[in-house]
Amino acid sequence: MRKDLSDFTDRVLRARHLAQRRSVKMLDLWAVLLPARISNEVLGDYLEDIHRRAARGQRKLLYVRVLAAIFWTGVNGFGYLLKKLGTRRGA
Repeated sequence: MRKDLSDFTDRVLRARHLAQRRSVKMLDLWAVLLPARISNEVLGDYLEDIHRRAARGQRKLLYVRVLAAIFWTGVNGFGYLLKKLGTRRGA
């Protein structure tokens, strides 16, 4: 009984760390495409949140946050690009 609980705990912890590593890798790759300001500020906030959720064991929400991070930083990066190209006025 004790061994089964230990095995279960090990599997849960490994899955949690795997989800966190995958999330961070995906966002690190995505950061290469983003302007530095957005990558450092906005994506950094998402990464902090992902680390907090991983510590709490919220694996499914990690992937939701990764998708949200990619979407919103993509929108933000596109707006930044338009602003730099001069087709959009700053707010």
